[in-house]
Amino acid sequence: MSVPKRPRGAGGAVPRAVIGVVAAAFVHGATASAPARADAVMLRSGETIFGTVEAMDSGSLALRRAVDRNAVRPAASDVPAAQVADRIGWDRIASIECEDGTGRWPDVERFLAAGERLWRARTRLERGDATLAGRAIEGSWTPMTADGPTAAVAAMVELQVALASRDQARAVAAHFEALRLRRRGFDAPSLVEWLEPAPNGAFVRRPVVDSSTPLCPLLPPFARSDEQRIEMLAALDHFDVRGDAELDELRLAFAAAVDPTRAAPEAPRSAARGADRGEEQDSQRTLDFLRALREARSADPAERRRGADAIAQMRRRLPEWSEAWGRFAVGCGLLLDATPESVVDAQLELLHLPARFSESQPFLAPLAASMAAQASVADGRVDEAPRIAPVQPPTEPR
Repeated sequence: MSVPKRPRGAGGAVPRAVIGVVAAAFVHGATASAPARADAVMLRSGETIFGTVEAMDSGSLALRRAVDRNAVRPAASDVPAAQVADRIGWDRIASIECEDGTGRWPDVERFLAAGERLWRARTRLERGDATLAGRAIEGSWTPMTADGPTAAVAAMVELQVALASRDQARAVAAHFEALRLRRRGFDAPSLVEWLEPAPNGAFVRRPVVDSSTPLCPLLPPFARSDEQRIEMLAALDHFDVRGDAELDELRLAFAAAVDPTRAAPEAPRSAARGADRGEEQDSQRTLDFLRALREARSADPAERRRGADAIAQMRRRLPEWSEAWGRFAVGCGLLLDATPESVVDAQLELLHLPARFSESQPFLAPLAASMAAQASVADGRVDEAPRIAPVQPPTEPR
């Protein structure tokens, strides 16, 4: 079978059925002469891989091929060969030629078309253009049923597009799907960093997912409004962890941090949780941190003090960006105390964000500044508010 179209220009929307999950694998076959009666898979990199197409679904194409023991070229017919199986994401495939035609693959044209659109979105993000990437997927993303590399790329594309548009609810769903796939071994290496345009025309590289926690530094569990909080909680409540108990625990802890009226799950502190000791410790620290963020903003004064103390103790054991989240949570809690002293202390905590974290927390820092300015107005210090930040209509971040 042959699908000759090569990528060029901007693309359209990715059908919902295509964006999902596929097992990631680098393909090392050479583009030298093909063995007899082989299917050919032409990649967008210009490489051609020969083998036998064994299966395909919306998540990937499964190709079995023979290679020499050193895996540097296709095996000659008179050389003992090893068999390797590759699952290739559709965003990497330009066209396919099958020896026996395409009659047994009725959906291949649809998979290739959707893969091309995803490829367009991915390459635009790789050069820092989230706006055009968003046009390529047109907000139609939904998690797929098939796991694999295509789904990992799709989830990371959706996450970055949502972050760029400051749609926290949309970003939460994509982040947890990307995390679920990463835990199953599927990743999108070219999208682990987000290229954010800077005012000087350059780009700032930011990690999309922190290397020591499963959290996204650009996606704090705080909402700008009641409406946004409801949307974030709906995204979390409807997210399907597909049987991953540890991910479900993280989902519930994140939801409780978004809404402190929810009880945080009690995490088992067992050493045997399906991960090595280092991963288990990272997971426990993350859950403890999310619980502390929730407690620091609780309606219960005793819980608020406990959460603030826990955040202060964790500060040295967590990545630097987490300090901004912690100071924001503590500042919100101090505002709830509503004494003249606590309001000033709250403002000091909140103003750390625009003063020190404006680049690493481009979404949270302006919210913290606005809250500090609102606190001055509420406390009768109206003249100082404009010097802190433009005063926005009152919000009730939780």
